[in-house]
Amino acid sequence: MIKFPNVNEIKNKASKIAKNTGRSSAIGASEMKTMVVKSAKDSKKTNKKKSKSQNKPVRLYDVKEFLAPDGANPINANHFEIVDNGITYYLRSFYISQLPKRGQFVEVFERLFQFKNCNTTIYIDPISISEAIRKLDDDLTTIEAEILTASEKHDTNRIRKLRNKYSEAEFFQTTLEGRENKKFDVAFIFTLSETSIEALDRRSSEFVFKAKDSGIELVSFYANQEMAYKLNKPFNVKKVANFTSNLISGLKWHPLDLYSLSTIYSHTSVEFYHENGLVIGRNLLTKGHPVSWDLHDSSHSNQNVFFAGTSGYGKSSTIKKLMRLFATIKDQKYVILDVENIKGRGEYADITEALGGYIFEISPKGQNVLNPFEINEEEVYHSESDSYRRTLKLIEKIPYTSNIILSLISSEEQKEQSNIMVRIINEIILELYFSIGLKENEPDTLYKEVNGIVDGKLINQKVRKTLPILTDFLVMAIRRKLENKEAFYHTEYLNLIAGLTNYVKELHICEYGCGKTFSTDETKEKNHTCECGSKISSIYGAFHFFDGQSTSDAELNFDNYPVISIDISNVPNNYMPKAMLIGLNFILETIVKKNSENPAKAKRITVVNDEQHKTFKTKVNRSLIIEGVRVIRKKSAGIWSITQSIFDYTLYEESKAIITQSDSAFIFRHKNADRDALKVLLDNANESDLDFITNCKIGNLYLQDAAGKARVKVDLLPIELSFANTDLQLEKERLNA
Repeated sequence: MIKFPNVNEIKNKASKIAKNTGRSSAIGASEMKTMVVKSAKDSKKTNKKKSKSQNKPVRLYDVKEFLAPDGANPINANHFEIVDNGITYYLRSFYISQLPKRGQFVEVFERLFQFKNCNTTIYIDPISISEAIRKLDDDLTTIEAEILTASEKHDTNRIRKLRNKYSEAEFFQTTLEGRENKKFDVAFIFTLSETSIEALDRRSSEFVFKAKDSGIELVSFYANQEMAYKLNKPFNVKKVANFTSNLISGLKWHPLDLYSLSTIYSHTSVEFYHENGLVIGRNLLTKGHPVSWDLHDSSHSNQNVFFAGTSGYGKSSTIKKLMRLFATIKDQKYVILDVENIKGRGEYADITEALGGYIFEISPKGQNVLNPFEINEEEVYHSESDSYRRTLKLIEKIPYTSNIILSLISSEEQKEQSNIMVRIINEIILELYFSIGLKENEPDTLYKEVNGIVDGKLINQKVRKTLPILTDFLVMAIRRKLENKEAFYHTEYLNLIAGLTNYVKELHICEYGCGKTFSTDETKEKNHTCECGSKISSIYGAFHFFDGQSTSDAELNFDNYPVISIDISNVPNNYMPKAMLIGLNFILETIVKKNSENPAKAKRITVVNDEQHKTFKTKVNRSLIIEGVRVIRKKSAGIWSITQSIFDYTLYEESKAIITQSDSAFIFRHKNADRDALKVLLDNANESDLDFITNCKIGNLYLQDAAGKARVKVDLLPIELSFANTDLQLEKERLNA
């Protein structure tokens, strides 16, 4: 039987222990509290009961009354024996004497909780906030006294350590007072079971060393093995309070706050697995179970995926691995807006070539052109009648093209253009489209009939009309400026013309007279002077790869290539956001809009939009991105948005929607400064998930999906090494680690 000592004696002894050890940090003297103090609490309750019934005995149940074994041998000081059905079971119990100061979710206790033939019990005793604050007040007072003592002895090292403890305790007290944190007393019991004493000794050593790897110190319940076995509750009975209530005095209790307590929940049985998915790596929580992910899983409402992470931690490698898997096994089609330059070519050039794709390069020295005025007919699907209708959405195209022009003439410092500027641009675009005969909902107006003799045969066929280009837009802007009679419009015309001149390939025009245009030869012949007497202005834009009819349109389709890369990586950085928007417009018009709206007939198309955040700094740019995402989703396609930091998406409401509308997110290593941004945009991530993200290694990621979440170690196959990492030596080192 265990006798409860006098409460005052216990308090005095606990106080002496705390003072003698000098341990009075944020955890302070309470860190030294064993279950002796717990017994004091229980003795108070017991004394109250005794006042009602002084002669009522406290009964301690024996192991045999619950387990009914053939026999039990409690004689050995360092283990406990149970004999049942002719077999002797050797049991040894441990408690935690010291916890690590820092711990991460899963990693601290998982090795112990999953140890073979080990039974674990965790006692959690919540401490009221008022009591916790009172104890911290005592700790702070004690630390102050110790600082004074150390100052008298000129012990600078101890003063420094005590001041750090004081700051920690004060911060913890502040979080308690603000109800942002809580405090708990926690005790752990582990019991190993083997059928021979030799095996028990061997496994005990292994268990203790595994604990040390996690910074945990274990101590055996020497001479108290039977008691410890009872405390570990090795039975399936609900009402067992009397079996253990008087035995807890032998435990070592540890004070933990709310976040520290979360580390004891390992959730190692949680798996992430899409039924029809492809294996992308191993689950770090289940120590090797495969993670199967499917872009088209039934839990997804769309095909949009978000990727974010610091450069060099495996983001590009993972994306390229996914592209290879889904292109070769699921017949997924990819169109890439490639913006990062790696040794003179786009970052995704290697995977494009590996999959037999086509690279369409845009650069100041190249011949390819992306026309902002690109427009194509679409096919509308009516599910009720299972029928199709051709259409030309001209009115919808006007504001989109207008936003591209606004982006070209705007700077990052100039957040928005005036309503007058928007009106001028809309009117010019509409007039240009009308000038070639385009009409809303009439797709045939996009074509013209051509009659002629080819190979001796008379042909009659329809061909696409020549679309307006930036030069046409600038000419019309100059002529409208010359005709303008409104004074407050004049400045807007001047700004529009000045903003566009750098994007026009070559234009010779009577800019200040009649607005007439001339060829290069005509300009030389007339000595740069118009018939009206005004000077002919010659305009040569340095970045003219947006001026002209789009090239290679016939080749850019998925019947010819499984992957198409629009490589704009050689565009100068200060023009990159504008090039990205025009590149996205080109992808939408020439590739995405041609996809069927009928899910049964649509190709599986994914738009890979790298470094998307570079376009976010102006409102008009963000509007273009959001509209692009809408069009992509409508056409049974998806967009993979890629960035180096999730923080870039918290700055604007429009950009937040890109993440919230993505059913899957692959999050790689982030800086600790990004923690608040991660909290805002990752709904399912808890504090330990954020710890993982801010500390994860190369090749590891946090996967958040509509079906759940997982921590994944991505495995690259040998075949993927040639294109999955831009730094092959780094990849080899990662695999060998």
